[in-house]
Amino acid sequence: MSPAGKLAPPLVVGAATLACFAPILANGFVSFDDRAVFLENPQIREISWASLGWMFSTVYVAIYQPLTWLLYAVDYAVWGLDPTGYHATALLLHGANAVLMYLLARAILRRAEPTDRVGAAGAAAHAWPAAAAALFFSLHPLRVEPVAWASARGQVQASCFAFLTLLAYLRAQEEPARRGRWLAASAAAFAVCMLTKSLAIALPGALLVIDHFLLRRFGREPLARVLLEKVPFAAIAGLALVPAFLAKELTGSFALTGEIEHGPVERLLQAGYGLTFYLVKTLVPLALSPLHPLERQLAGREPAFLAGAAASVALTLALVTLRRRWPGLLGTWLAYAILAAPVLGFAQSGPQLVADRYSYLACVPFALLVGLGLLRRARRSTPRGRRALAAAAALALVLLGALSARQTRIWRDGDALWAHAVALHPESGLVRLFHANHLREEGRFEEAVASYDRALALGVHRAAEAHNGRAASHQALGHRDAARADADLAVALAPRNAGYHLNRGLVRAEGDLPGALSDFSRALRLDPGLAPAYYSRAVAYQALGQRAGAVADLERALSLGLPGSQAADARRRLAALRKGRPRGARGAPLRSPRPGGRSSTSGPGRSAAASSPCACWRRRRPRNARFPGPGRSRRARPPGGSASGPSP
Repeated sequence: MSPAGKLAPPLVVGAATLACFAPILANGFVSFDDRAVFLENPQIREISWASLGWMFSTVYVAIYQPLTWLLYAVDYAVWGLDPTGYHATALLLHGANAVLMYLLARAILRRAEPTDRVGAAGAAAHAWPAAAAALFFSLHPLRVEPVAWASARGQVQASCFAFLTLLAYLRAQEEPARRGRWLAASAAAFAVCMLTKSLAIALPGALLVIDHFLLRRFGREPLARVLLEKVPFAAIAGLALVPAFLAKELTGSFALTGEIEHGPVERLLQAGYGLTFYLVKTLVPLALSPLHPLERQLAGREPAFLAGAAASVALTLALVTLRRRWPGLLGTWLAYAILAAPVLGFAQSGPQLVADRYSYLACVPFALLVGLGLLRRARRSTPRGRRALAAAAALALVLLGALSARQTRIWRDGDALWAHAVALHPESGLVRLFHANHLREEGRFEEAVASYDRALALGVHRAAEAHNGRAASHQALGHRDAARADADLAVALAPRNAGYHLNRGLVRAEGDLPGALSDFSRALRLDPGLAPAYYSRAVAYQALGQRAGAVADLERALSLGLPGSQAADARRRLAALRKGRPRGARGAPLRSPRPGGRSSTSGPGRSAAASSPCACWRRRRPRNARFPGPGRSRRARPPGGSASGPSP
């Protein structure tokens, strides 16, 4: 091929991918972890030794992803909190992955169909089938969720290093004289991948599949050498497994499904269903949802789960039976199953049964199979048949691109996202709960109450979270009795949740300051790193004239970190207390945040409600009028942040 001919396929792949996903640049953040990850996370707003230490030690939002946090911090340094910049980075990463996928597909097709088999076209025969494989991967609607959802961008970033791991590994087999260097490069790329996100933790198993089905090393090389090469990869995966598990355990992510009664049989059914789900959605990418909810029980008699598990078993047995005739099909299926295994529900984390984003790397083998199929079909076709094949492939890719472009609009904002989810799952209490949380964050409290009512009526298993959110909505509407009743129910259902005690304290502060102090103190015993609880208790101490306690709590809250308006108000209060002016006590001026960060003065002439120590929460702008999410470990939360929902 000429130099121009070599460049044309990857340029087409990259340009088509960027054009298809460009609509995400008009999207904003969505109420699906984006608030916790970006808007309430001060640690990504600087790059310092302190913030780097946090990035490499935190399991915030139930994930260990230090290099993902670092890239978010770089984005913030350039773009601030403009979502366009974060989406632009995701777009560029996905475009880069599309090109890397092209290089990987071309390398694998050359191995599977050497040049002497493809006739006069020679090496050029691999280029366009490899490009088709790359476009099948990059333009598929299943790729939209991790690219368009800013909080899930770690999937895309980690996959970049997974591709580099595979490319370097293949080069190690092609260049025996430099095998050691390429294997070291491959292991280094895998280590970076694990520090970005443990998405590809099962990749060492996929390397063994490549060794057997593509490179045919078993039987031709000493088994010890083949296995010894995998030791560094297995060691890296083992090390990555520790923070990945701790991220779920310390943040209570496993507990999010603690009320769901799934035993070993149900887990196997869920895994079988998941394997079939991603295959079916690869073939028919319709009805894709941001949340495929995991409800209270997986009944073994449900046809969908029985059919999914049975189909997975039957397909595996059929491919094993046909392995001598079509070994590539079995290799593809095994590689897919290995890459998907960590997210199939054996160790359930989060509220999702399956998730589109989990297919980003796992479904790469299907795209490679598409490229191999096109190459072999073209080799056996006449020139006219090859033109018809190319036209059909191009039409299919255009259709996939059109579906993806439409899917990106679902992630435009929270309204579009949850309207779509509710339309797909109208009888899911979990989806209704997430929709209600979104409405509350937007300040649409009456609608939020109705949605919480519906979620509870449907028997949502996260009932404590629903009562907690409904309490916040009732409080914002001035329904004090209803707010107190829901706050009490939330604490009764989840007595060890620090966030729920904090929230009940905010409700009780309207007329029961001693009770509020008790709740704030209980929240801090459960989670000593809960900065908003220190701030809330300090405000209550001020109202009671307890200056020493207020000063100590404000200092502690500021040292842990508070979100914007609370931090500014805490600094003002602390300065006044140090000067001997206990604001908020005995009629002294009490300044509370107003919309836009401004403050107002309340004194004897203002109502008791306005002078209440928690007026700052009641009067803040509607879209931010929300209670903190479920309490998490201090190791999981950035100072002042809170998070709820699925792991991105």
